Amino acid sequence: MDKKAQIMDFFNGLIAAAFPPNNSWDCPPKLEDKKMAKIGDKKNQKDESILSCDKKSENTEKNGAIFDLKKELQDCASIFSIKIKKLYRKIRQQNRRIYYLEQENKRLRQLAFLDDLTQLANRRKFYLYLKQHWRGSLNRPTSLILGDVDFFKAYNDNYGHLAGDLCLQQIAEAIQDALKGQNEAQEYLAARYGGEEFAIVLPDTELKDAIAIAEKIRLNIVAKKIPHVGSEIRPWITLSAGVSTQKLGQEFSPETLILAADRALYQAKNNGRDRVCSDT
Repeated sequence: MDKKAQIMDFFNGLIAAAFPPNNSWDCPPKLEDKKMAKIGDKKNQKDESILSCDKKSENTEKNGAIFDLKKELQDCASIFSIKIKKLYRKIRQQNRRIYYLEQENKRLRQLAFLDDLTQLANRRKFYLYLKQHWRGSLNRPTSLILGDVDFFKAYNDNYGHLAGDLCLQQIAEAIQDALKGQNEAQEYLAARYGGEEFAIVLPDTELKDAIAIAEKIRLNIVAKKIPHVGSEIRPWITLSAGVSTQKLGQEFSPETLILAADRALYQAKNNGRDRVCSDT
């Protein structure tokens, strides 16, 4: 091939590359191509419509699921509320039963430590109280009064046991009245020690103060003037009392305090009754 032909082929290749025969801007699209484009657009619209319906259906399903879940939660909350109310009622009933049981136990404990006739502490409570106080009152004075109704057997023989019970109740009142005027901070204990015997524990009380309290009790009983024709010393009921005071420590015990007060009571009876004596 000669040089002229080569140059022509070169230029023809450049023209063909720069201006392709099917270029969209150079050659208008054919009718068939337009139809195919329209068909494609419709297909795309249909696909989009299907997708939109699918999304709407999916949203509807989600909304329905949410509604069902909400309703289920509301039902669960309602059931839970009912169960909570039932449980609360059961707890209240149980607490009420516990309260009544505690009150009943308290009443039974009081009865176990209470003398039914005089409403004072009984002998069991007296010993328990004295021992408990003893352990917590080292090197502190504790006084004890033991009192005995004079010629009480003769009183029962003359007036009967029912009158004797009424007499003991009046003596218990006289004891309580005497203790009311004392220091309210002190926890005094008055007890029926035996048939016609009474015991009064006076914590943190010196001997002279205990003697004054015992004398007040004796005078309160005399002031009631309960008739007693069988008495050998007075025409009414009287009381003999013995007082003892000890500073609690290892060398003493509740028994030693009781024995000392009992000796003082025996001395009061031997000295003519209707009096207060102390064990010094």
